[in-house]
Amino acid sequence: MKNNNIFELVCILTVFLLGMFIWTAPIRNNPLPYGESDAASHYSLIELTSSSDRSIYALPTILDFRYGHDNKFISHTLWYHPHYHLNIALINMFAGQSTTIIYYVVALFSLLFVVSIYYVIRSLYGFWPAILSALMLVVSGRDLMVFLWGQWPERLAYAFIPLILFAYYRYIKTDKPVYLILCAILSAFNLFIHPVSFFHSTMAVAILAILFLIKYKKFNIKHYSFALLIFIGIIMLFPSQTGNVLLRAGGSERTEPVSWTALFKWYEIPDIENQGVPMGYFSYDEMYMGWWTLPFLILGILFIIVRRKDEDLFMLSWLMGLYLMLHLNIIGAGRIHRSLAAEAHVFYPLIAIGVMSIVLLSKKHREKIKIGLCIVACAVVIFTAVIPTYQFTQDVYGGRLSQNQYDVSEWMKTNLPEDAVVQGFGQLPVIKIDWMRAISHRLCNDVYAPYFNYSVTHLLLDYNDVLTYGIRADNLFDLEKKLNRTPIYNEKYIKIFNIK
Repeated sequence: MKNNNIFELVCILTVFLLGMFIWTAPIRNNPLPYGESDAASHYSLIELTSSSDRSIYALPTILDFRYGHDNKFISHTLWYHPHYHLNIALINMFAGQSTTIIYYVVALFSLLFVVSIYYVIRSLYGFWPAILSALMLVVSGRDLMVFLWGQWPERLAYAFIPLILFAYYRYIKTDKPVYLILCAILSAFNLFIHPVSFFHSTMAVAILAILFLIKYKKFNIKHYSFALLIFIGIIMLFPSQTGNVLLRAGGSERTEPVSWTALFKWYEIPDIENQGVPMGYFSYDEMYMGWWTLPFLILGILFIIVRRKDEDLFMLSWLMGLYLMLHLNIIGAGRIHRSLAAEAHVFYPLIAIGVMSIVLLSKKHREKIKIGLCIVACAVVIFTAVIPTYQFTQDVYGGRLSQNQYDVSEWMKTNLPEDAVVQGFGQLPVIKIDWMRAISHRLCNDVYAPYFNYSVTHLLLDYNDVLTYGIRADNLFDLEKKLNRTPIYNEKYIKIFNIK
């Protein structure tokens, strides 16, 4: 038994370290920060917290001009619960404060869903389907894409879903209220990290509760009431952010409801142009290592439906909770495509269960066949997905700052007044100005922002990208000529002018 435990520990550590090796490749290859606007805003919150040595409540100007009204409960205050950013900021402070440290911790947090799913599947179905699930999850295309774009808190929050569901499962199996209390505490923490994941776990727990109520006909109102009071007490420790979640859930962000016929589809692909994600995000073939995994997914689903043991009801509840999250647009909820980022978390375990279910075709040597199936499946994953996934991370994001742009951002942080307002010209894509703002701690924005109502004090003319992409820079030359001023910064094809 001890040798088995060591073997299993070595296996999951190897898989997790493989995930860290793959997911940290972009920052190892290039120490400059990267990601979409979400990444820049999360990076700002982390970096501002660690550099100022205090948690943020009232938003500084560099965040307030864009996110000042994102908190529907109290404007101009932090719209997220502070836990995610504060914890990474504390680690960054103690470890020496660098971009590389932040990205390594973000990658670590973002991969914790692999460990939580492994633990739950190991507890329910054994080691072999659990380790196969974990290996497939570290190369999950959609999870990696969302991580690279910068929806970082959501990545950690999804690690809570199987743990919350499993805590409730253990409560039903043991009738010990400590597990229900643990479920309530984990649910509160899940809400603190990201509300989408909280609603997903709540739906899954509700479905599992109904299925177990039908099966066991047990319901202790005292246990549930006490757990609910604990949950409410915890979330009300942060009334501003919790109030924001409740207001948003109550309908502050609505879209036109889709037809009820969408209920007969797993997911109805929306107008791609309005979602901000590539077409591949919606492709099973691209996101799940090819079509060869689909028969095993179907086999896994049929297995849990036909067998219907308690652990199968657990998986079915998890799957049905995700189905409900993907169909909230029936009642007008927006951006439901983001819940697809949790799809692999239940699909890959079901695929692993489907692979392992083949053993039922044999009446002899089932354990040996199960081990053989797992080894073959792991080999297929390694040769078809691990190497391509690592190669994908090598040139991950075209919107990353150049070294010249990073240097001028650091210069602005040191040399411009704290109330400086910088308008940038020439950054391609314009997301780069968001990163300049995050690094410089100065209010920088591009000329196209419709909500930029601040009096500009400095102009930043950047010729780096037009030279890189071979684009004519007549507008930049004309603007510089009209200024007729001496730049206060003139280095590496970037000029800054004081216009006040």
